[in-house]
Amino acid sequence: MFGSRKAVAGVDLVLPPGRRVGIVGPNGAGKSTLVRMLATLTIPDHGTLELFGHSCPRDANRARGRLGYLAHDPLVYLDLTAWQNLELFADLYGVTRDRDVIAAALDRVGLLARGLDPVRSFSRGMAQRLGIARLTLHSPRLLILDEAYAGLDAAGTALLDGVLDALRRARNPRDRTCHRPHRPGGGCPCRPRRRDGGDGRSGQRPVPRPLSGDGGMNRRQLGALLRKDLRIELRTRETIAAMLLFAVVAMLIFQFAVAQRIPPAQLPSLTAGFAWATISLTAVLGVGRTWVPEREQRVIDGLLVAPVPRLTFLVARTIALVVYLGVVELIVLPLAVVFFASDAGIGDLVLVLLAALVANVGIAVVGAFLASMSVFSRARELLLPVMFLPMIVPNVIAAAGAAYAVLGPDPDMAEYRGYCLFSGVYAITFSLVAYAIYDYILDD
Repeated sequence: MFGSRKAVAGVDLVLPPGRRVGIVGPNGAGKSTLVRMLATLTIPDHGTLELFGHSCPRDANRARGRLGYLAHDPLVYLDLTAWQNLELFADLYGVTRDRDVIAAALDRVGLLARGLDPVRSFSRGMAQRLGIARLTLHSPRLLILDEAYAGLDAAGTALLDGVLDALRRARNPRDRTCHRPHRPGGGCPCRPRRRDGGDGRSGQRPVPRPLSGDGGMNRRQLGALLRKDLRIELRTRETIAAMLLFAVVAMLIFQFAVAQRIPPAQLPSLTAGFAWATISLTAVLGVGRTWVPEREQRVIDGLLVAPVPRLTFLVARTIALVVYLGVVELIVLPLAVVFFASDAGIGDLVLVLLAALVANVGIAVVGAFLASMSVFSRARELLLPVMFLPMIVPNVIAAAGAAYAVLGPDPDMAEYRGYCLFSGVYAITFSLVAYAIYDYILDD
């Protein structure tokens, strides 16, 4: 349902092993919506969906490792190289990332010579070829194609046909669902299904264990997502550079526009306020960039269809934000001490940085959680700061209080420990909230 409009209704579909099904119809008939349901990317409002014996969406993650999904977008990162993209998806699907495996996948689609080039330098057809390599990397049992031939020339079309046929021959039986009414040089490569009474149960292979054994978080997947975020940041230098520039400019404004008019004896008392006002506003920039590459480069469906527990995305985003904030604070906090509390020692600065690290966890958890809530919102740039800033105010006050307890005129370690404890409880509380509902937030 889209509002009061039914996009898909009355569908009764059974796919036995080895069957090919083509979904055809006019624009707006609900073809892509149905395909996205089969790919576990859209949750049906009514009815049931079962893949490989698993009820979706409840057990969708146990079925996703058997799916191969290719849309009219290649679902790969433009700022990573072709090789890095395949390494990422090999980790997400639990496939060996041996050099020979990645090289063979690239060679299969004619991209081995361009494997170390950023995908942004590829033509549309070359990027789609990389999407084909991503599709076949984990040898899926159910292939779901949604206008997958878009952007391919005649050679690319023949390549995709050959890859699909090779997959079918390599592990028979093989399922394939396609939404492609026509393509260059021929009709739909799939045959309409026959109502022959098949129940889809015979010949079904046993379902293997989830990647993590119990369906929980997988360290290999977590490392892959975090490594991907850091690689994109190192290549583009967008988030940290913007955060650092804003933070340094803000501190200079405080120094030359405000501090010059305050008696020097009062400056140490204001150090914490100046520093954390800067850090909290800087955090908005970092949180605002969360999920932006996935949205702009249209790769988010490629992540969500992978067999990755949703909480893994939250943890990876949280760690990345902690790293970004830590880099900023390594510049801002020493700069604040130099500008406003020059009598403070190295030990005092270390204590301030430790309190900041505890506060960063809470800020990052809240930021990653809210960024995921608003990832599909049209008004994301407006809603995210409005939700984020009020929620981190208690944590920011505690972090500033801890800094004041160290840098103020009367240092008080008991007060410092109390503020740090509050920041820790804040981080744990929001982590538990995110743990409880994050799966539903990201899927819905």
